[in-house]
Amino acid sequence: MPWYLAPSLAQLRAEVNARWPHRSKASDGTIGDEAHSARKSDHNPNRRGSVNAIDITAKGISTGALIDAAKKHPSVRYIIFNRRIMNRDIGNFSPRPYRGNPHTAHVHISIYQRASAENDRRSWGIAAATAPQPDPKPKASKAPPFPLPKGHWYGPESRDPRNHSGYWKRDRDGIRTLQQRLKDRGWRISVDGRFGPDTRDVVRKFQREKRLRVDGGVGAETWAALWEAPIT
Repeated sequence: MPWYLAPSLAQLRAEVNARWPHRSKASDGTIGDEAHSARKSDHNPNRRGSVNAIDITAKGISTGALIDAAKKHPSVRYIIFNRRIMNRDIGNFSPRPYRGNPHTAHVHISIYQRASAENDRRSWGIAAATAPQPDPKPKASKAPPFPLPKGHWYGPESRDPRNHSGYWKRDRDGIRTLQQRLKDRGWRISVDGRFGPDTRDVVRKFQREKRLRVDGGVGAETWAALWEAPIT
């Protein structure tokens, strides 16, 4: 039997494309791949041939607007995005941790396995919305005072007494602060109070983006830039 995308989800995709015509489609998906076919998944065609799940790439859209619209549509059973699952039937879409595919590159939307849900062609209220609103970004602000003495920095463990890696507990609050600020700016980073290789690599990318000296450490200059440099 040939498969087809559920008409209700085809309507959703059309509205998303109309509202965000220049969006990325790199992580879009409908019918499942071989890995999906080996397990129960709404990406697999049901006995009617209907595929009842769609992935919409996060880049180039407002994921918040998409998720809000999906919650309001009666066909939707659950949504997965950014390591969180929201299920209509469990807590009325209250977000819960999701341990499977993190779905950070796209928003996954599944509808009920019912013909009525598949064929519901009502508007999702997306294309009819006013001007698209981008996801909010934190504003640049004045940096808090640099916590370390002049000439010292945060960095991976070393024997240099001017380096602070989080080995000593007294340094961990400052490291958590800079990690959280990187996370708030959109970088993927753990906030654990330890300046390990992962934090160093993210700091290097930030320094390169802001045309700072790329050394992977956070001294007074990089610390200030974390708050005061334009957020791009």
